[in-house]
Amino acid sequence: KQNAILSAFKELNDSQTNSKLSSYRSFAKKYGIPETTFKHAIKNDGPLDHLGPAKVLTDHEEQQLVGYCLNMQKLGFGLARSRVNQCIINIVHQSNRSHPFKESGPGQSWWERFMKNHLELSFHIPQALNEAQAQRANPIIVKDHF
Repeated sequence: KQNAILSAFKELNDSQTNSKLSSYRSFAKKYGIPETTFKHAIKNDGPLDHLGPAKVLTDHEEQQLVGYCLNMQKLGFGLARSRVNQCIINIVHQSNRSHPFKESGPGQSWWERFMKNHLELSFHIPQALNEAQAQRANPIIVKDHF
């Protein structure tokens, strides 16, 4: 879609320099893009960098969240979505940003996108720690390690 908008935008600019008159509708129809999308691209001097609503978490925050989740998985601690939701709400509140989430955190559509973008993650219902995991979580052993 972005390529079609760029092509239509380029042809429009070329036709204006060659003084050919064509309507926005004809360009949009020719390239198979919605007329309003094409008008927005013209208004903004080109297509938008991304489609859809603005992201709630920055790329850096999202990568930190993924790193946290992977680290917890590596240590053997299963993460539930509710715990990750709480982390997301904390991140957004600490940065004093508005967000579309309820107090319980992101909804199903946000999670579907997040999981689609980060296939390395999997969430399970946390279960009781086995002896090896409990030893790794022991503050005395952790303190001795560092």
